[in-house]
Amino acid sequence: EYGVMLNSLHKLGVHFEWEEDGKVLSVNGCGGKFKQPLKPLFLGNAGTASRFLTTMVNLVHGVVTVTGSERLGERPMEDLVVALQENGCKFKFLKKEGCIPFEVHGGGFPGGKINISAKVSS
Repeated sequence: EYGVMLNSLHKLGVHFEWEEDGKVLSVNGCGGKFKQPLKPLFLGNAGTASRFLTTMVNLVHGVVTVTGSERLGERPMEDLVVALQENGCKFKFLKKEGCIPFEVHGGGFPGGKINISAKVSS
């Protein structure tokens, strides 16, 4: 999954480099100003990365399409999506409600308290 995560972060404008013969990953952030990717973020079957990136792309000003394998589209995301929607985040679902693939209509993250169950595994 880390390859999917790094590829997606790169598309969002995060710079990083491997050091110490690939033992250390040095990440240089972008001050919370992520760029809008030119193409959809394809997450394969990476459940953990999909949950992290679904939250993160809400910080992108513009529309970000998040896709993945057919199996990823069957995995539970609704708890996260609902929690984000309750805090003002906007989604357009391209197949099944609450599941990948979807478009995130970002513009910042309003913040506040988010309640989400840690019992669901994606």
